[in-house]
Amino acid sequence: MTPNYPKRPFFVTLLTLLVLSIAAIYIFGFFAALRHSAFLQNLPLSVPVWYLALRAILWSLTGLVLSWGLWRGLSWAWMGTQISVVGFSLYYWLDALLLAQAPGLEWRWPFELMATFLGLGFAFLVLHSAHGRGFFGK
Repeated sequence: MTPNYPKRPFFVTLLTLLVLSIAAIYIFGFFAALRHSAFLQNLPLSVPVWYLALRAILWSLTGLVLSWGLWRGLSWAWMGTQISVVGFSLYYWLDALLLAQAPGLEWRWPFELMATFLGLGFAFLVLHSAHGRGFFGK
């Protein structure tokens, strides 16, 4: 006998795939930092190589756990995703502005800010919609 799970709303599926895609990017970043650490240490980076690997593994694990919770409709994933998208957005901007000193940020920031707000808005709209709340039992 198969368990009777509620049907996953389409936009929850999209949000899950978005979170999983970001996790995948960070997984590749983690392995790239490990594989090319000798090369990266010779570059004039504003942060140490271990920071790049630690950041990548932190966000990849967070994304994988959240993706699993979102996919399954687990109640903790509803709040965990909201906290994580806000935390990820704040982290992204603090990292870009204070630590990484990313080249090209002076002309890229409007697009990145728009993408940040669109991502936050999408996540909160999906999670707070009637279908999203119902799927997570809220």
